[in-house]
Amino acid sequence: MKTVKVFSVMLLAFLLIASTAVFAQTEKGEILLDADFSLHAQSLDIDDEWDTTTDNSTFDFEIQAGYMVIDNVEVGVVLEYENNSTDVENDSYTSENSNSSLLYGVFGRYFFMPDSKLRPFAGARVTLGSSTIESKGVDDVKHDMLVGGVSGGVVYFLNEHWGVEGSYHLSKVTLTDDDDHAYTDDMDGLGHSLTVGDRKSVV
Repeated sequence: MKTVKVFSVMLLAFLLIASTAVFAQTEKGEILLDADFSLHAQSLDIDDEWDTTTDNSTFDFEIQAGYMVIDNVEVGVVLEYENNSTDVENDSYTSENSNSSLLYGVFGRYFFMPDSKLRPFAGARVTLGSSTIESKGVDDVKHDMLVGGVSGGVVYFLNEHWGVEGSYHLSKVTLTDDDDHAYTDDMDGLGHSLTVGDRKSVV
């Protein structure tokens, strides 16, 4: 609890110390780029009678380019890729699985409170693409993907070219069977995510 209080005080002090000038990242003509990459890896030795080991890795990236068509209104394009691989091995069994998806699409955002450095926003995004599940010893499973969603959040502009943002995303995901695999079907569902990242202006 003490650590949380100290962090809260430091964050508040940082926000108060930052200059109060109004920056131009949401004015007409601004170009904004954002690229996020992550790589996660984990290996486990399971204490069972077969001495099983598992290896899991996840790689994903998202590249987003936006343009302020008018003040406070941003439109742009987005590209997403994700790959998850899991290998399980012991003296009598080996399993290799990989799930990858590639999506591309468009997005839009509207920023509120134009005279503030702390800017709430609302947005929408539509992406489409494909996913493939590869498993050792069986046919690949393929789906066409369509993802549509809305988001809301807030961005704090640190200076003319840099901001920090947090957002919540609600997405509708539809996967359509794209092969003759005997055990695949169409699927749909909802996705939720919370993200924290940065925002960069290049003009």
